[in-house]
Amino acid sequence: MFRRFTLGVVLLAVCALTRASAESPILKPQDFLPLTELPWKKEGATQESIMDAIFREPDAAIRYGVLQLYLDEIPMEEIGRVFDLAIELEDSETPDALVESMLRVWAERDPFRCWARVQKLFLVVGLEDGWLMFDDWDVGRSSMLVQDRAAIQASPFRLRRWALTGFPVGVDKSKLVSQERVSLLKQFIQRWFVAFDDYPGSHQTSVGSPSDYWFAKAFEIETKDVQWHCEHYYDQGFGAAAVSVALRRWLIAEPASARRIIEFSTKFGGPRYDSSTIQELLHLWAEVDRPGMMKWADSAEPSKLLLNLGRGLLMPGVDASVRVRWIAEGNVKAEGDENYYGNLIGNWAAWDPKGALDYAVRSGDPDSITTVSRYAAVGPYGDCSRVARNGFNVVRDFDPNTLPADLKKSIIEDWGMTALEGWGEHDAAAVARLGVKLLETFNYYGFVDDKPVQNEVIGFFAGRNNEFRDNGHIIDRTFCALRTWAATKPTEMKAWVATLKDDKLREALTWLADHPWGPGRF
Repeated sequence: MFRRFTLGVVLLAVCALTRASAESPILKPQDFLPLTELPWKKEGATQESIMDAIFREPDAAIRYGVLQLYLDEIPMEEIGRVFDLAIELEDSETPDALVESMLRVWAERDPFRCWARVQKLFLVVGLEDGWLMFDDWDVGRSSMLVQDRAAIQASPFRLRRWALTGFPVGVDKSKLVSQERVSLLKQFIQRWFVAFDDYPGSHQTSVGSPSDYWFAKAFEIETKDVQWHCEHYYDQGFGAAAVSVALRRWLIAEPASARRIIEFSTKFGGPRYDSSTIQELLHLWAEVDRPGMMKWADSAEPSKLLLNLGRGLLMPGVDASVRVRWIAEGNVKAEGDENYYGNLIGNWAAWDPKGALDYAVRSGDPDSITTVSRYAAVGPYGDCSRVARNGFNVVRDFDPNTLPADLKKSIIEDWGMTALEGWGEHDAAAVARLGVKLLETFNYYGFVDDKPVQNEVIGFFAGRNNEFRDNGHIIDRTFCALRTWAATKPTEMKAWVATLKDDKLREALTWLADHPWGPGRF
């Protein structure tokens, strides 16, 4: 079912790869401020403060791009430490794009030390089909291959094979003499063939290389002619990340022009010039000129999209009377645009999930409650990442049993589904625990033909039936997360299972923790 390699010292090295600390404080979305300058150029900056600033950048393309630039700045012998710290700060069990982007720089600057790490990283490749593919006991659906079971279980993260392809790209650009360069590339190819039986195709992430001159130069744009630079960057096609940084610099230089800058940004085509980019600019505006932004958000000037985004960001900090008025205006406008009110509540939840949820519960409106759960789970940038971890926790900690019976029943279909679907790739254990909690909270009712299916679901978890394979709902998502957790951290899972009060469920999940690959297949 999986290939096994000699462990010994190698396993100890994998164990040493930094694990995100459960005690780390959970930041709120407001704590993730878009970068407008390179953090190592700030007086008194330390490696820890620099990395903290980089990983508070909400845009992954900019975050990884700045990290690549930083890896080019530090001494070669420090790259390994920064590599580990970056994985910890990424807060994901599958940091594929991050690893690929860092290996490009590390292999170019320090090929031999990088190769020593890459050999260990081969061991933690596994479950490449993705956690949502594990929704069927039929092994034909997915074989859940891993390179080394013990290594995967000892590591805080796992990888897809393409994450390793940053290494040959970097080696090829290195200053090694031809003989050494070819030797390293041969070793990589041979190791790849042994592990995967295919050819290592290159996977280009969305991040430009650190040699992207214009991306780096965007952080140096001076206040004079800043608008010209933004227009020039866009006209010359210097890359979306570079243009975004230029826009930020413009807004910081001219806060009074924020409205014009945001409107200017909406004219750009392409996938990046959407609400996420606008959210970044709105966040900066709120930081440098909140009174000006309040005046704008309280006017009739913005489009509905911008008004929703801006008011949602400001909702946590405005007076209660303003909040009540904005909600009332949203209800009025909902007559002509039924999504206006819901989007306002949702954008509020993205920035302030607890405050928005408290309001939604008081309102007694099931649509508002489930809207909060959707937006909270993905945060203001629509991405299940560290930015949205606080929102996921709010969804996780809410107890639907505190609602009136009719209201509780009306949210069964939607409550928590976005959190389950979006976070399984990053934190299978948290999703598994949430899924089981929801199944028990709703008494296994309403997920299949509006009837209770407790015995059938428990039998499914215990490998006695395959009745709920690929049903696309809470049962399905919980099952996928449980199998992933069992394959990667069975000891941790068993400790949690032992705390469950339902004897039948506890017995089923104890079996699943030992048999994630299915009955008779491992």
